[in-house]
Amino acid sequence: MSASTAERLIFYDVLSERWPQTWSPYTMRILLTLKHLNIPYTHIPVSYPNIKPLLSSLDVPASMTKAAPAYTLPAITIPATATTSSHTIMGSMEIARYLCTLNPSHATALFPNAAESTAAATEFDDKVFGNVMMEGYMQHVLPFTPLILDPAGAEYIEESKRPFLGSLKECRERALAEEQEMGGLEKVMEKALMPVVEFYEESGELQSQGYEGGVFYGGRQLPQFVDFWAVALVMWGVMVRGEVVLEALDGVVEGSRIAEVVRRCLTSPEAR
Repeated sequence: MSASTAERLIFYDVLSERWPQTWSPYTMRILLTLKHLNIPYTHIPVSYPNIKPLLSSLDVPASMTKAAPAYTLPAITIPATATTSSHTIMGSMEIARYLCTLNPSHATALFPNAAESTAAATEFDDKVFGNVMMEGYMQHVLPFTPLILDPAGAEYIEESKRPFLGSLKECRERALAEEQEMGGLEKVMEKALMPVVEFYEESGELQSQGYEGGVFYGGRQLPQFVDFWAVALVMWGVMVRGEVVLEALDGVVEGSRIAEVVRRCLTSPEAR
């Protein structure tokens, strides 16, 4: 390992058959953040059943949130310096807050309106994410996720979701039948992603400092942290069910803005 590689932080991502493409709606938030801030990193894949052993071995405190697993990704390991030892941070917001301490410009880029920008990301996670799940992702994306995972990861998800959803194979069969009745997956996704569309429509009405008339959250011309949360959620659907998910947004006038946000965030910062 070269010296330059050794100095990079380590970004742990969920292994899948799409590797090295990121599919997880949680880890993609941090992938987009690292790219946006131009922070070099080493990308490490971890299969689902190995996440807990890895993070516990790195002395990461278990999550105390009842609704979340004790150990989950994203996580990053910060390399040791002359004055500090190496340590690992778990969780999207926790990682973002740490990255903001590295450079004042990082805080401005991720949370341009400070507390308001932080509150937007929290609201998206607390409300919008759950609404998208209930409006269609729970039935039409989650059960299909094991199909893109490595064998060990697929088995882990199948078994961990069984107590709540039953057989994911049967869930997939019901979903496909419902999609046929509704006129295709595109129609299902139009409905499922409407909470994201409405979230952005409401943000455009805010008279916040920094409003610049762009497509990103709050009408800004550059993305912020909450935009990466929205993009990651949409792209979970795309990675699992295909481009039809993004095409569903293109198909409705209100959704075309979100599709543009997704496409711009997936390009290099220089090309936006």
